[in-house]
Amino acid sequence: MSSERGILAAGALAVGVSFAYGFACLLLPPGRRHWLTLSVVTLGLSLGALTLIMFWIAWLSPGRLNAPVVALACAAVGGLGLYLARGQARPDRPPDGAGRFAWTRDPFNTALVASVAVLSAAILFNAVYWPFSDWDALAIYAPIGRRIFESGALPTGFLYESYPMLVPLAYAYAHGAAGAVNESWARLVPALMAVGAAATAGAIAREMLSWRAGLAAAALVVLTPLFGRWASSGYVDVPTAFYIALAALGAWRWLQSRRRADALLTGLAAGLAMWTKSAALTLCLSLAALVALRAWVDRRQLVDAPRPAVPAGTAWMAIGILATAGPFYARNLAAFGSLLPDTIWTSLARHDLASFLIMLDPRQHFLATGWLYTASLVYGVVSLGRGFRRVTVWHLLVAFVAPFLAAWWWLASYDARFLVMIVPLLAVMAGLMVEEVIRHRASKPNPKQVRRAGWIGVFLVLAMVPFALHKAVIGKRAILQNPAMTSADKHRLLLGGAYDLALAVNMLPTGSRVVGVPISTRYHLDTPHLNASSEAPAAGPPWEVADDFDFAVYQTDEGLRPPWASGIPTVFETPDGYFLYSTEVSRPPASHMDSPADGE
Repeated sequence: MSSERGILAAGALAVGVSFAYGFACLLLPPGRRHWLTLSVVTLGLSLGALTLIMFWIAWLSPGRLNAPVVALACAAVGGLGLYLARGQARPDRPPDGAGRFAWTRDPFNTALVASVAVLSAAILFNAVYWPFSDWDALAIYAPIGRRIFESGALPTGFLYESYPMLVPLAYAYAHGAAGAVNESWARLVPALMAVGAAATAGAIAREMLSWRAGLAAAALVVLTPLFGRWASSGYVDVPTAFYIALAALGAWRWLQSRRRADALLTGLAAGLAMWTKSAALTLCLSLAALVALRAWVDRRQLVDAPRPAVPAGTAWMAIGILATAGPFYARNLAAFGSLLPDTIWTSLARHDLASFLIMLDPRQHFLATGWLYTASLVYGVVSLGRGFRRVTVWHLLVAFVAPFLAAWWWLASYDARFLVMIVPLLAVMAGLMVEEVIRHRASKPNPKQVRRAGWIGVFLVLAMVPFALHKAVIGKRAILQNPAMTSADKHRLLLGGAYDLALAVNMLPTGSRVVGVPISTRYHLDTPHLNASSEAPAAGPPWEVADDFDFAVYQTDEGLRPPWASGIPTVFETPDGYFLYSTEVSRPPASHMDSPADGE
């Protein structure tokens, strides 16, 4: 990519993650518009509005989705937001003097800030440096994004094509911004949302208790090895975590203020979470529980508030959810007859205590943060036992976390990865718990003990950073040996012969029909160039599928050719066992063949 094209791509991406700034200002009132809160709300609303704009264009005018059309629509929406927010489109001024949070005065706070900065940079670096390599990213999300970019329309199909599409559409936008398929720009978008998830955790804990609690929450998010592992993978779990945390931020503000704008922000963020991954549908239960609790507490306390405040807030939450998630699920219902495909392996779920305590298992990459999160869950539940005379932070956090944990344990406890969707809220719970313990100890201050505890905290944070860094950046040895690797070198290192096989298939004559194409090549295939490509294994030697296909791919262990392949020329082959044959090859003599079953 030329430097001019790179500058244009960077500018387009910057617009895509910020053009809803005016609407963020409208939803956040002056006096409660801290720069951190304003930043994460702007990021979430911008990416949500961007992908919804693309969805509507691709749905209503298939083939018309392209960069100029999207840019024009974003400019119109962004301009409208700035016009409506005119005169108040700026963050609150930070307090002066002692009111300002001075993290440099406390070594522990300094360590937290340093860990957030280093690990956030590592997540962004890993996203930009390496190509897609994880299975679902290669097989589902990235290929769908590429197909949307190339066709200008929503993908056809009834399986993965009916998954929520915020992330694939964001990939398509990044390709359009770059002017061509570009993995680095595409992978940067969910990585920015990962950093946004940590920042949102910090914003929540800051508003609930203190800056120190917020800083601890943000640091715990990026210090969680499991979070770092998936933050720049290209999966949708971490972007969903960002929107779930944003919904919690809006819900906490609404519980305090009962403002309709806060209720609308909650609904928009919850809907965008569902627009990112269907697992966020548990938010419907969470919000229903919070609305019922707010109404019950108000009635018991005879709060002097407008009687329709809670019903109005409920309505605005519903409007936000329907406006963001509603169109996609309605489209699925109309096109496929169901909201989502049945792709959860519920039969593998483990309904036992070990899966419930999975965050204590060192093999699941939670490590020290898992112990903190488990302790904070117990602490939060115990805190609820203090009574329901008022709505506390623990009511909100437990209401958001408990339904998701229950659904995960019952339906999907076979994979700890899904828990990254609530890691930001678990980090908030842990940050609040630590802060409350510190404040309790500070009621009887001992300067020597305070200093000692601070340095112990510094040591613990610094000890956790290498483990998180190890998961956040892959291929560290290869980077040190050859930091200037070419794109092809990176692909071959991570994907092996599958990458070269995809390039070879792309060089076949236009309109070719290929069978046996591995799923791992799906993203790199030039699908419009082919007449048909099937991922099903070839049913026998190539001449037996000649009626339906022009070429056949076979994969064998250790690079050994199939038994029937003696004397048959290959179109392409790789050292790790991928073989591409033309189906027009002649059947070899019987003496050189085994039975067809041996070659399958």
